[in-house]
Amino acid sequence: INITKLLFNKSSNSYLKNIIIDGYNIKFNKRIKQYNLAIKKSDHTLNINAVPEDDKAVINIIGNEDLKDGSVIKIIVKAENESKINYQINITNKDNSFMSNIIYLIITIMLFGLLIKYFVRIKKYIIKSLNNMKKKITNKHKINVKEQEVIQKAVINKPNKKVADINIKKDDSKKEKPSVTKKKPSEKNNSKPQISSGRISATKKKPINKKTKKKQLKTKKQNKKRSTKK
Repeated sequence: INITKLLFNKSSNSYLKNIIIDGYNIKFNKRIKQYNLAIKKSDHTLNINAVPEDDKAVINIIGNEDLKDGSVIKIIVKAENESKINYQINITNKDNSFMSNIIYLIITIMLFGLLIKYFVRIKKYIIKSLNNMKKKITNKHKINVKEQEVIQKAVINKPNKKVADINIKKDDSKKEKPSVTKKKPSEKNNSKPQISSGRISATKKKPINKKTKKKQLKTKKQNKKRSTKK
């Protein structure tokens, strides 16, 4: 009688319970498949103990020879139903890791210094811009104050100028008053128009309008007609 085990009845657990390496510590988690490990230059091989969760699983370790910087160790776990999980350990040298840490530290310091310089420049620029704004505001205020002072002086001096002009005009009027000689009433009465050869000589001649001329002409014509009738 031949008895065969069906695959679906076989275990499919291909997880590791732990990975133990002599001289080193790995924070193992069965869900994490890749790890980084810095080893000494003198270590060319590692004593690795991979513990499976299922005793029926088969473990195969590849690449644990002539270890150097950049080497990769693979731990292949095959379950009873032939399902597989691969765990990987990336090897680096401690000296190289130390140098890389130093380089990383130097780069971070340089970046921090650049950030500080940039921050200082921005701060100076902001302070300069604020000072310029304050200067502009103060200059505008000074100009406005000066303009107000000039306007006030002009307003104060205007009435004084008017008073001075009035006083000057009064003085000029007093100086330039013409001397008027009043005639006595006797002189007015004595000054009679002189009659010479039927004509009246008047001292003052008034301008004759056109209407008065026409009236005079009419009166002359009427006088002539009367004289002719007589």
